[in-house]
Amino acid sequence: MSSICAEKGCSDETGRVTPNGGGGKKLAISGGGYPCRPIVSWLPVIPAEELNADFAVVSSIEEWLLKVCLEAEIPCPCFFKVERFVGEQDPFFGFTVVIPGHPFEIELFVNGRFSMVEKAAREDAAYEMMCVLLDVTGKEIRDYNYRKAKLLGD
Repeated sequence: MSSICAEKGCSDETGRVTPNGGGGKKLAISGGGYPCRPIVSWLPVIPAEELNADFAVVSSIEEWLLKVCLEAEIPCPCFFKVERFVGEQDPFFGFTVVIPGHPFEIELFVNGRFSMVEKAAREDAAYEMMCVLLDVTGKEIRDYNYRKAKLLGD
């Protein structure tokens, strides 16, 4: 899994890339057995802690997005994969999600964050689009977590 780490512990190679192109804090990618390597600040990367697999049930956000589209009676989303190469390492995957047409008289598209795990990047983009659709339609999803949050709020 990839994560952004501070300059500490990384090789001197990271000293050449900084978020603002000049002095300041340097960023690098580490983890998953990959050596630290430079990354540009404009690449939004999913933090490693969000990729944790220690859950009892993991629902597919993409499936939830399809259910929201069907409920709203709008076209199903189209996913477009984007690959970003940083140095000579494996690519970072990202997705742009588009709802075809203009079902609410506005263009519906979002860009998800990047990850070296393609499935995680796709799920992140699906989540972003689902948030937009729920906001536009004024709907919400009721599930176990919804009920749990309601109990805590009461």
